[in-house]
This record gives sequence, structure tokens and C-alpha cells, in this order.
Amino acid sequence: MGLISPRHGNAGIHTVTGSTEPVSFHGAGLEHRLYVLAAVLTHALVGYAFISLLDASPPLAGLVGAILPDIDLLFAPAWSFPFVHRGLTHTPLCGAVITGVIWLGTKWTSGQQSLPISDDRGLPTALLFGYGSHLLLDSFTVSGVPWLYPMSTVRLGVDAEIHGFEASLLLWLCCTVILVRRRRSRDGTTQ
Repeated sequence: MGLISPRHGNAGIHTVTGSTEPVSFHGAGLEHRLYVLAAVLTHALVGYAFISLLDASPPLAGLVGAILPDIDLLFAPAWSFPFVHRGLTHTPLCGAVITGVIWLGTKWTSGQQSLPISDDRGLPTALLFGYGSHLLLDSFTVSGVPWLYPMSTVRLGVDAEIHGFEASLLLWLCCTVILVRRRRSRDGTTQ
């Protein structure tokens, strides 16, 4: 795990301008599909554990928010920026818009009691934090994230191989510990 970007040769934080090689499921081999699946599952687990740790409700919304940015993996490979992987859906702007729409939906339906949430902020807050956890994790990859889009298409990132085997294993372990401890504290057990 290093902080040197093979693309740029600079230590520490680096930028990637424009769109890099498109990442997609279309035409990908089994090994790449398994890699992407592991990354998406890691995002899901981190989002769920993060929201569980914050005691925000419901943690399932954190899971959904954490995998939403990767919906761009289903975009057609022929599309161009911002409709590529690590494009529009990997921006705080997109996360804010989706959260706003969900918040408005909860406000609109809260009188009808159709959503199983304790208040009208729980679902959108959990979704936003899950979404943010995805962007934060992807900021620790060589491809980075376009944090300032639409003002800039530059992606910011630290080459920490967060989706590598060791880092993913560590994230899974940490999330498992968090979830077990949260469960035990809710159940009143200390072991």
C-alpha cells in the first residue's frame, strides 16, 4: 500500500484530469467482474456498518446509499464523461440531489405513514452518509473522485489501493467488529 501514483509519479494526493479508462461490466472478463463485485459489496458493508455505528436509522439506507454511485457501472461503454464510471454519480452533487429527492419524498409521504422511518430525516441522512462513505473510500484509489464537479472534472485521490485484497479484508474485519459490537450493545450482552 503506497502513496505513489503509478500514473503521475507523485507522492501523496494526486489528480486525474478528464476521464480515464472506462470501467464497466460490458465485455469484462470473470476476474474483473469478481473484482468489481467485491468492491461493491465492500461499499455496501461499509455503508451499513457506518450508519449502524452512527445509530442513524435505518442502516439499510446506508447500504443503498453506499452502492448507488456504482450504478454507473451499468452505463454504456460508448458514453463519455460525465456518464462513465467515476463520473457524475461519483460526485457530492449527485449524492445531494438524490438525498434531496428522497427527503422531499419522505416529507410528501410522511403524512400517509407509508415509509417505515422514525422521522423524515432518518432515511435521507442515512442515504447521504452511505453515499459519502462510498466517495470517501473511492478517494483512496488511483482513479480518485471528481469532488468539485461540475466546477472541475479533476479527480482527487490517494493511491492507497483501498480495493486491493488486504485493504478490503481489513475493511470487512473492521465492519464485522462494529456490527457485532452494535448488536451486543443492543442485546445487552458484553461478551
